[in-house]
Amino acid sequence: MPKRPRDDEVLSRFPERLKAILADRRVSQRHLAYELGVSKQTVTNWMQGHNEPSLRNLCGIAHLLGVAPGELLGAVDDPASDRVEEAAASLLRELTSQSAGEAVRSLQAAAPDLLDVLGRAERYVRDLDRRQDR
Repeated sequence: MPKRPRDDEVLSRFPERLKAILADRRVSQRHLAYELGVSKQTVTNWMQGHNEPSLRNLCGIAHLLGVAPGELLGAVDDPASDRVEEAAASLLRELTSQSAGEAVRSLQAAAPDLLDVLGRAERYVRDLDRRQDR
């Protein structure tokens, strides 16, 4: 099994990966900011490594650019991880291809507490970051 990189190693790859994928997809910082509902300065700060996107924004970036979140992070190749990310990306594509009402019903049927789980995961990551900063 490949060695799991430290969180700071993965996060340090994010700005370069984001720049490369934006260039490859010919997407501007301004367009990405608009689509995510954040300022262009926020995107600039991500690309310069000053800040990191929230879990929600990371997933939004991945969806908008048509990549798995792990690809944005430059994560170590792990076939099991790739399958999970592909399944998540497939689910996102399926949900966004539906009307809003259908997507909501699908989410409610498949995972009624998905947003709660994502919120908890984001809080957990923030708590870990705070502990590491001490």
